[in-house]
Amino acid sequence: ILWSDMKFLLVAIVVAALFVTAESKVTCTMCGAVGKNDLTTCSGNRTCTAAYCLYERTTLEGVTNIMRTCSPNGYAFFPDGSKTTTLNKCEKKTVGEWTYAFEVCNSGNDCGAHCD
Repeated sequence: ILWSDMKFLLVAIVVAALFVTAESKVTCTMCGAVGKNDLTTCSGNRTCTAAYCLYERTTLEGVTNIMRTCSPNGYAFFPDGSKTTTLNKCEKKTVGEWTYAFEVCNSGNDCGAHCD
């Protein structure tokens, strides 16, 4: 094998490895709202970039708080230690008197849209 063929093969292997190991990134809105259940009232409205976006809604005695942010993980933990299992789908659980809704997304900035 000629050196020029080896260099081409080596470059091809490196490029292929980069595609396999690189994670897709999404841009997410970072915001929060206390006592609100409406994403349009989210304050902060900065952006972040990560592998996933995370939407979290907590409710206790009729008071709801919401948050959106970035996450390196494709899951979120409920307070009882269990974790979400599905991407781009809202998962809800009641633990004690609290009601939780999580959505972990890798499909863009509409994270939380399925938690209505």
